[in-house]
Amino acid sequence: MATIDVKETSEVFESYLRRFEQQQQGPQWLAQARRSAFDHFAELGFPSHRHEEWRHTNVAPIAKTVFQAGAKFVDGLKDKLQQLTLPGVDWSAAAARLVFLNGHYVAGASSHGNLPEGVRLGSLAELVAAGDAVVEKHLGQYAAGKDQAFVALNTAFLADGAFIEVPRGTAIEGAIEVLFVTTSGAGAPTATFPRVLVVAGRESKFSVAESYISLDENVSFTNAVTEVFVAENASVEHTRIGQENRAAWHIGKVQSHQERDSRFTSHVVALGGSLVRHNLHAVLNGEGVETMLTGLFAIDGKQHVDNFTILDHAKPHGTSREFYKGILDGQAEGVFSGRIIVREDAQHTDAIQSNKNLLLSDSGKIESKPQLEIYADDVRCTHGATVGQIDAQALFYLQSRGIGKDQARSLLTYAFAADVLGRISDENVRHKLEAVLFERWNAKS
Repeated sequence: MATIDVKETSEVFESYLRRFEQQQQGPQWLAQARRSAFDHFAELGFPSHRHEEWRHTNVAPIAKTVFQAGAKFVDGLKDKLQQLTLPGVDWSAAAARLVFLNGHYVAGASSHGNLPEGVRLGSLAELVAAGDAVVEKHLGQYAAGKDQAFVALNTAFLADGAFIEVPRGTAIEGAIEVLFVTTSGAGAPTATFPRVLVVAGRESKFSVAESYISLDENVSFTNAVTEVFVAENASVEHTRIGQENRAAWHIGKVQSHQERDSRFTSHVVALGGSLVRHNLHAVLNGEGVETMLTGLFAIDGKQHVDNFTILDHAKPHGTSREFYKGILDGQAEGVFSGRIIVREDAQHTDAIQSNKNLLLSDSGKIESKPQLEIYADDVRCTHGATVGQIDAQALFYLQSRGIGKDQARSLLTYAFAADVLGRISDENVRHKLEAVLFERWNAKS
């Protein structure tokens, strides 16, 4: 495995080591997890572009930068967030809202709404300090850092994050929103390590919208990990939206674990950032499990977005659907690597994977690599990938009806994206994304 040895650049490694030793280690189980994770990180180093899974994404800028911790407080944060609200988006429609600044919970900007009895959500740091048994049971049990440097790094610096637990038989209307805000204050590069833990009780049903934004245009590094446990016959919809500034580096990981007859839906939308890598690993660990993964990235300029997904069918009668789309303009670069694994015991698996990409310029670049690993013999699995440009006949048709060329391009581009957006069930989240995309494409018209 080709890696970038963090110890080769002593200044960078020493900065991580100092920060690790200065943080409060918490209870023994967490202190041990942090120490083990830091040791794994020091041993692994950062992956290099010579590593097969990172061949198209170069993280050397992250590996060679010394970062500082971000501020825990910003004057007028709640007012600043309200100014970012888009027309037509009703934030009050969310079931609840948890806000984090540079990875730290901000109670004054958060709202727990009127949730059903038994629902628990809030700061991981507060729950860890209180000795919460559910957090101790689940935290760090699904996203392993033994062979993943960025997961190990996140766990080593795990200080705070969002916790959501919905008890058995409980349904929630409206999405629970988790908002991670990054600001570098004085302008020096900052690194934050947000964590999210979602625990869905048996027969529960709810959705979570996890968003990342920047308050300034300075360089930042966000290394985020989300773990989702879906118990028997539960249903969870998770939407992850990246809207950070064009100087931001973002590495994200979502790890889901499903029990029998459960349903998990993931939507990953990447709109911002300079260098973005999103890793999604879904483990279908029960019979009759259903999983849907959808993704959309709409990028331009010199943005780089890499989506790496694994659908791991571990038990029989599992069904998975994966639909990822990319829209690239300017000199943007997109990567999709989708891997479906069907284990020997996972007979009667039904898996379909599709990756489609739209190039709006001659300078954009896309790499697509769908993969199947099948160890069972009674399965139905298909995959495919396409890359193309806007249909000239469709463009001509719209122009012939009196629509300007730029506006026609915007309409056709939105129609390409609508297939993914239309799969998001929460109306408020869907409208938010539609507003963002319309604003972007109309600005170019």
